[in-house]
Amino acid sequence: LKVDEDNAISKELADAKVVATTTINNLKYLSTDAKSEFTAKVAAAKAKDAIKSISEAAVKDEAVAKELSEAKDAALKTAKGYTHVSDTIKTTATTAIEAATSKDDVDKLIAHLKVDEDNAISKELADAKVRAKTTINIMKFLQAGQKDDFVKRANSAKDMTALKTVIDEAQDQDKIESQKGTVTFKFVGLDAKIVKTV
Repeated sequence: LKVDEDNAISKELADAKVVATTTINNLKYLSTDAKSEFTAKVAAAKAKDAIKSISEAAVKDEAVAKELSEAKDAALKTAKGYTHVSDTIKTTATTAIEAATSKDDVDKLIAHLKVDEDNAISKELADAKVRAKTTINIMKFLQAGQKDDFVKRANSAKDMTALKTVIDEAQDQDKIESQKGTVTFKFVGLDAKIVKTV
């Protein structure tokens, strides 16, 4: 009777180990090393309760690993959308994101990359404003006051789209001014000679 009871307990323990090992190995986000560590603990367990706590710890770590994986995916997608930072900065950031071991680290890395992207956008806009000022000032037909107004508007542009609009409007106005032309009047005297040209 004692032998039968021991055999039943052993079979129950062996069955629990198989279920726990299968469950752990089927976890999607847990690393191979973590799975090996958990399955080794399951194999060494002497009681069903110990196996249960090992399985619960593995499932808890799986949830953390899933959250980290999702954070990395979102951060990498966001990083891919940043088109103003240099490739070097972006590559450094994405490599660090891929190697990150916590969601907090991923959040910090993408926040730093956003600052770099914002700085790159600001620099690009500042450089474009300098070019816009030059473009406006070399327009042949705009009057000085018109040029000053367009330069002021260009310097106030909040983004590249607004700046492009100002430049386009300046070019359109320059074209209008070029087509205005001048009218020349010739005053001819009684002797058919030109007296005055206005």
